[in-house]
Amino acid sequence: MVVTGLYFIPDTGTSTANATSSSPSRLAALADRLHKAYNPEPLGKWALETRLMKETAASAANTTASGANLTIAAAAGGGEAAAASGTKALQFLWLSHLVNRSYISISTVTPSNSSATATTPTTPLPPHSLPATVISIRHPHGREEFLTLMQSKLSPLWALFQTLEITNGTGFAVTAGANQLYVRLGELKGKHGLRGVVVEVSILNPEPVTTTTATGEESDGQSDGDAPREDWEKGEAMIRAFWEGLGLKGGRSYIKVAGVGEGPASSRPLDLPRQYCEMLKLRG
Repeated sequence: MVVTGLYFIPDTGTSTANATSSSPSRLAALADRLHKAYNPEPLGKWALETRLMKETAASAANTTASGANLTIAAAAGGGEAAAASGTKALQFLWLSHLVNRSYISISTVTPSNSSATATTPTTPLPPHSLPATVISIRHPHGREEFLTLMQSKLSPLWALFQTLEITNGTGFAVTAGANQLYVRLGELKGKHGLRGVVVEVSILNPEPVTTTTATGEESDGQSDGDAPREDWEKGEAMIRAFWEGLGLKGGRSYIKVAGVGEGPASSRPLDLPRQYCEMLKLRG
């Protein structure tokens, strides 16, 4: 079982000054702390691409319920909403370390009182109470099909709100006590420059919570790859302890996201994309 937590450290507007001074960037400072504390092994580069679209007035007026089978067209058409109120958001996500797949998420963006604009530092919205609808598609063919569909037929229903990317992220394997973690760092950038630093922390096989069956045999409580909630909570606690040990401030946690760590094993591959999609809803 893998338990993953995401952290986002928003840019404070000092990145331009740091680029011309001797002060390290947040990313460099974070990497330095990681190396000094754990002497990690490099895992290589990673990348991210995401596009956030919001429903238009035409989409809101013509939304109808869809059937149980969710296709790209049905999702983009707005048939599956995560909640009954608020503005629906459609997101495309690609992560280089989730090989051969891209992801589409439909959710609802809760209205914000933030006065931030597209050119000011921003922070992610707080998590929603209801899980988003997330599906996976083939990459790269599915990506091209989806983007063509949005641009050619569904542009009256969905307006592109922002495009964000990480192009030169770095990954590390970290041994913290008895725990093996994978840590990925990257600068999230958009049209107006740096938005912040993304940190992904994954812990492999946190100690399972064992139970005794009716026959007296010990079991880790997992069936067909399912992870007991106790195991997920233990992994979550380990990730939080690791993060706090780095002594970083100003980061926002995306571990407890609606729909993550729950349900059958078949839904587990969507946990990480679900966390990323929630984190990447930046206030506009």
